[in-house]
Amino acid sequence: NFTEKKLVLTAAEGDYTAAVQAVCDSIESGIRVCAADERVKDRQEPVHGDKAAWGRIAAAAVLFALGWLPGLPQWAQVGLYALAAVLACVGVAKDAWREWKTPLLGENSLLLIAVVAAFAIGEYGEGVLVTLLFAVGEQLEAYAVGKSRRQIEALAAIRPDRAWKLQPDGSAIEVDAETVEAEDILFLPPHQRVPVDCVVLDGASEVDTAALTGESMPVY
Repeated sequence: NFTEKKLVLTAAEGDYTAAVQAVCDSIESGIRVCAADERVKDRQEPVHGDKAAWGRIAAAAVLFALGWLPGLPQWAQVGLYALAAVLACVGVAKDAWREWKTPLLGENSLLLIAVVAAFAIGEYGEGVLVTLLFAVGEQLEAYAVGKSRRQIEALAAIRPDRAWKLQPDGSAIEVDAETVEAEDILFLPPHQRVPVDCVVLDGASEVDTAALTGESMPVY
């Protein structure tokens, strides 16, 4: 479930919760594995990303800029660059540590190796710049994914859960929208949302499709 960030696994027999949790922990932190009957409180994600990560990025950028000041002794410049790289690499180092526990190395491990190599050959500024660009890219990606998820959640929230199903005698009963099957005939009262994909058999009306097209004004 992309909107709820949940994945449901069905095992033939036995309890594999601990084993699946161990695999998830080796890949990414923050994943909670639990039994199907255990309710997990949904975690609210920050709208503008991780504030602590943005703070580290801003501090690293300031230190990187200070390293360009003219007249600085080399030891001071290297110290500023090193501190900036450490701040920018906090998240990268955590992910790289988890990657080292697996047979394959990921992008975080490769980036950390590249930064260490840059400092080893004296390219301090380039090493810091790479980490800053990567950290900013990670936060922008997280923001874009979170924004898409929130938009999908908002769209799903307007989907009606109930539908009016016509009976053979012409009456209509209210049923769960999820129970509607193909060939069922529905009645759509005025000013109601369309509960499922359907074809109009009789009658005429106007339907606002702005939620689907993304228009700011009603579209009929």
